[in-house]
Amino acid sequence: ACAQNANSLVWTFPPSNNQYNYANSNPATGASFGNYVIQMDDWPGGNQTMWINDQNCWGTTTSVTTDNGLPVIAPQVIRGWMYNGTPMMALSTPGTYDWTTKSGMGIQVSALTKAKAHWAVSVPAATYPAARWDALLDVFFHKVPNPNTQAGTNAVGASTYGWNPQVDLMIMHSLVDSGYFKQLCQQNNAQIVTLGGISYVVIVDVGGPFNQANGGHTIMMFARPTALSDPGTTYQWGNLTATHDLNAIIKYWMQTNPLDDSGNPMKYGSSGWSPLKGQPVTSAMIDPSWYLTAVNGDFEVNYAPATGNPTWSTTDFWVAVQNEPDGQ
Repeated sequence: ACAQNANSLVWTFPPSNNQYNYANSNPATGASFGNYVIQMDDWPGGNQTMWINDQNCWGTTTSVTTDNGLPVIAPQVIRGWMYNGTPMMALSTPGTYDWTTKSGMGIQVSALTKAKAHWAVSVPAATYPAARWDALLDVFFHKVPNPNTQAGTNAVGASTYGWNPQVDLMIMHSLVDSGYFKQLCQQNNAQIVTLGGISYVVIVDVGGPFNQANGGHTIMMFARPTALSDPGTTYQWGNLTATHDLNAIIKYWMQTNPLDDSGNPMKYGSSGWSPLKGQPVTSAMIDPSWYLTAVNGDFEVNYAPATGNPTWSTTDFWVAVQNEPDGQ
């Protein structure tokens, strides 16, 4: 069974005002396991603890028990490109930013034959209003196979160094919602599409833009059940264990004029940031010349139940691409 033990790597974080803090015996690089890196994105908040056995077994706790509107911690398991330049440089060939391709990512989507992401999580039983969190897969795409992380002069809209992702495909694996996401979906032409055997509620170009370059997109896909489409579901959305067929999802968004399960044109969010908001999607959201550069599994925890020492943990995580077998 996956659990903290005497051999676990343990990180502790005091209340912080910095968005990114990474710590272990090599304080800035996170913990690496083969093609995977585990990091803690420590937002302002209370005391946080993270324990790590490997990419398949790690967990986190927080002392924060009230909602300030934002996540207080976002621990991450990552395959491929990272915003954090320190581990990218440490793991890349000296003088380069080639960790993305070294980790087996940086695959041009036109050549993609397989891409799967499997995640099994264990979370507190409490639902809203006792807790609020999400388990999110961020899938990133760039114009180059080995983007770097030099963000200094690389503002949104620029791509001098290839740093800006073109697309942030946000797959909401599971979450406890306060009603925010339900309202967001209701207001933004949410539609249902089934890909790889999983049914998703989808909104386009509403969240963000975060760091996407010109012509980029933010696509949010909420794994069902959700309160929006399944009346028996209230606060707990999605599934705690699922394998997402990223290849099927990518191929869907490479289409022009994509349709939902009812045969209706997919639409941009009506209150989103796109100048095409509310209109049908007619062009491909993912260009075939772009590259699949990263898959991140992130817990975003706003606050924890006040009792019971609640833990959010990963009990299995893998990304398989091209000829790789599942489960590694």
